[in-house]
Amino acid sequence: MKPFPPIVHHPIIARCPGSCGEFLQGWLDGSEKLISYAIDCYSQVTLAPAPAPDGHAAFRRDHPRAWELAVAIVKNHLGEDAARSLPFTLVLESQLPRAKGMASSTADLAATAAALLTWLNQPFDGEILTRLCTQLEPTDSIIHSQLALMDPLTGEVTRRYQELPPLQVLVLEGMDAVETAGFRRENHALRREAQQTELAEALGLFEEGLARGAMETLAAACWISARANQLFHPLPGLETLHHLALRHGAWGLNIAHSGSTVALLHDPHRFQLQAFLDNWHREPAATRYFPPRRHRLIPGGVTVTERKECP
Repeated sequence: MKPFPPIVHHPIIARCPGSCGEFLQGWLDGSEKLISYAIDCYSQVTLAPAPAPDGHAAFRRDHPRAWELAVAIVKNHLGEDAARSLPFTLVLESQLPRAKGMASSTADLAATAAALLTWLNQPFDGEILTRLCTQLEPTDSIIHSQLALMDPLTGEVTRRYQELPPLQVLVLEGMDAVETAGFRRENHALRREAQQTELAEALGLFEEGLARGAMETLAAACWISARANQLFHPLPGLETLHHLALRHGAWGLNIAHSGSTVALLHDPHRFQLQAFLDNWHREPAATRYFPPRRHRLIPGGVTVTERKECP
């Protein structure tokens, strides 16, 4: 017999950071791999007492994948009957733009799963959440607290890195929306596999740069991966952006490999931000991006809080 659904006594709030793309992504050791990094920009899910007045219609309409995951979790732990009448309201709020390669889907799903598992008094960690998310779609490694070399299709982590690189990012969000499912055409894996030599070189440089604190070496790895990705989804003005970044003191740039966003990797004390902006805004490609905004790199992972007093 399945247990009865627990009573929701107070709101459960789970949030997961997004990313600004990946340091690198491509084919390595027999499968696709990526290294995402988390930034201070979040999706947040609140699981609140009392059933949703619309029977969860709004959440189901606005966040179909997150709803699918929520129902699957409840069915797995409590059975199908419980999933038909969930005794709470789900609200998802996100600071992350959609379909731009900033891990909005991963953040939505991971936060939803963490809120549901907390309600069910079930333990979770990065591996558990990643396994749940990859059952629905390719997933970013920002669910893990450390940087991780991860297969986005299976969630398998092959390497972990203890330190975050000492840099900040200037984010240029592209105007174009890129849906991950459409981006991964039938020959996607074969095209990635053809670039495995480049990715192996990039990974070696990334690990060397991270180990030595040599951000120019780490950024060189990101540029190898970014250039290779131009065969999949060309980003406007990327060569110009890279040239201007280096010219004005940035270490380089990385991209969202399944999106339209670019991040300039820099030390704010040596990057000539205003000079960069003055020159970038003169470029025709600048009209294809939203105004730049600054973000910090932070540890990844989902955090959950339970507000003991209802509003």
